[in-house]
Amino acid sequence: LRRYYDATTQQVFPYLTAVIDVKDGTVQGIAWDDACIFCKLSRCLPNTYDFVGNITTREDISQPTDGCYISRDECVALHAGGSDECDLKLFVVWTGTGVGGTALFSSDSRFSAFPPNRIQENVENGVNQAIGNLQGKATDAKDAADNFFDTVTDSIPFYWGGEEEGGDDVGQG
Repeated sequence: LRRYYDATTQQVFPYLTAVIDVKDGTVQGIAWDDACIFCKLSRCLPNTYDFVGNITTREDISQPTDGCYISRDECVALHAGGSDECDLKLFVVWTGTGVGGTALFSSDSRFSAFPPNRIQENVENGVNQAIGNLQGKATDAKDAADNFFDTVTDSIPFYWGGEEEGGDDVGQG
């Protein structure tokens, strides 16, 4: 079992690839593929559990057990920038044989079959684009607030110690 969100550590694991093993059209098992290809090693943590909820290791189950994480705070910021980087991405590939012995080849196209640096570069580019969008929105909001402030202050008469026509001192305290 893999988690999408770990409430204790507040980490999101958005990348999952299930490898479905089939023999003559009957599912024999489901394994998880290496999800660390989507990030740098420093962002890769154990994320596979047994049915009781205990963390497992590669040695325990003879398959990859780690996944890339993004912190909840980072996901909030990315989402605000228009990114879907933290949305669950569940990929399913098939291996083995279908009914009649037809070979199933989609497992040859799973992400871990390709050089990880290209995949990581694509993920990083998506994150950087979302950060740029967020910074642009922050600049737009600041500009709008500045314009609003200028409009308001331009429309309110304020006198520094002078007298209005009625003889009242305005702005002195």
